[in-house]
Amino acid sequence: MLIECVYNDKTCTTNDFISFLSSTYGQCFTFNAKTKTTNGSDLRYTNDDGGSGKLILRLYAQSHLYVPYASEDVSVGMIAMIHDNTQLPLIDVAGTLLAPGRRHRLGYKKKTNQFLSSPYTDCTTKIPLAMQAMFNEYEGADYAYSQGVCYTLCIQAY
Repeated sequence: MLIECVYNDKTCTTNDFISFLSSTYGQCFTFNAKTKTTNGSDLRYTNDDGGSGKLILRLYAQSHLYVPYASEDVSVGMIAMIHDNTQLPLIDVAGTLLAPGRRHRLGYKKKTNQFLSSPYTDCTTKIPLAMQAMFNEYEGADYAYSQGVCYTLCIQAY
């Protein structure tokens, strides 16, 4: 449950999040996701309001909703992941465990690679039809195809 959300010293609300379902972690949320209905002014940027891109979240873990002894590795806490707002959140692969009652600081550095198009490579930016169902699960998010997504899906398939 979201208790407090502040981005660059400006209050944010639940409207700044979209939800998705993880088979491992259940209900998950993405802040500032690029959606199909988003225009550039709807997104929040690092330098908005002279800020440094600092997102402060205060969350309540709702420990009374956890089912004890359902699994050995289930404990109260949160999973967090920082990712580009155009990339599918692979929370199972890149999530970081956050313990309740503690402060956590996560960083993000963006690196962009530009691959040459045909005839120099077979790389593509188009989402293959076989993967489209996975992208459709993200409430209108406008996520792009990436090498990381392809790699993860190949591991799952084979």
